[in-house]
Amino acid sequence: PKICQEYKRKFPDKIDLYLNVTNQGVKSNAKKLHFASAMSNSKYIALCDGDDFWTDATKLQAQVDYLEQNPQIYGCFHDVTVVDGNGQVINENYHESTKAIYDQDDSVVHGGSYGTCSLVFRSSVFNDLPNWFINSTSDYTIDLLITEFGNIAHIGKTMAAYRIHSNGMWQGNKEHLNNISLIQRYKMCLSYPKFKKKYGDYFRNKISELSLSLTFYYQSERNLVMRLKYSALYFYYTRPKNLRFFKILLGNVLLPRVYSAYKKLNDV
Repeated sequence: PKICQEYKRKFPDKIDLYLNVTNQGVKSNAKKLHFASAMSNSKYIALCDGDDFWTDATKLQAQVDYLEQNPQIYGCFHDVTVVDGNGQVINENYHESTKAIYDQDDSVVHGGSYGTCSLVFRSSVFNDLPNWFINSTSDYTIDLLITEFGNIAHIGKTMAAYRIHSNGMWQGNKEHLNNISLIQRYKMCLSYPKFKKKYGDYFRNKISELSLSLTFYYQSERNLVMRLKYSALYFYYTRPKNLRFFKILLGNVLLPRVYSAYKKLNDV
């Protein structure tokens, strides 16, 4: 905060500073940041989470120049190194990109797969935020929002570092909690008629897969209520509900002991 306040003192006409007395949580902070960005009258928005850092002094200018020269592109990102909690490089590149341009179809499948600290996009995408984004703000839904207006470009230059450590909001979280967040994200996307019509099968399949994984997790935790909850989600979102589906649902999820005994009898 002291460093930020010093920059604010030096450049009062260029910096708006928003400081929390206490941590408001990732969802609350993200919403505040997005709304503040939308109302800032800035032409472009660049993101950098608190544990990441930029490594190239020309980064912002290079990305703004690219967007100025390519009006059909609404966002661009670049390569980043991956560092640990001590700043040591553990991977030379986080995003193994094979494409230069990403449209919304690509973003549905690969969205948010690069370092968020590398993203710069046009602020106009925030002019009228849809509910599916407001209620599920994330790296993934930012990509979907941007590609509602235009494509996202990949710049093949390393200009930032993405930090992975045990206290990270995503990397440091337990897998089953991340899976729960992903289900909420995909369900929110399904609430948007366009996404439901165009990408409904993809989102339903992802919810089905994650629900099955969570069912097994809560089965191992002997949590009957949560196991039934996610088995119900698995049942609801799985397409098609064929013989194999019911075999998995009954044999591995709902009645594993009965199914195991049945198999033993038939194997004799």
